[in-house]
Amino acid sequence: MSKLDVGEVRVYVFEVLKIRVLEGYVTEYGPDLRKTNILLHGIGRVFYKVDPKAIYAKKPQT
Repeated sequence: MSKLDVGEVRVYVFEVLKIRVLEGYVTEYGPDLRKTNILLHGIGRVFYKVDPKAIYAKKPQT
């Protein structure tokens, strides 16, 4: 484990040695965001949750 003081926060960095996931929460592409909620760090003490609503890009016109 390493710890870094960055501005007003302390960041802890760990090495992942083992992972266990409940069936159905991960697809071949990564976490299923409709079933999980991953915290994303903003600035300082601010964190954001991932909105599980899917947004699809329009297909390009040919």
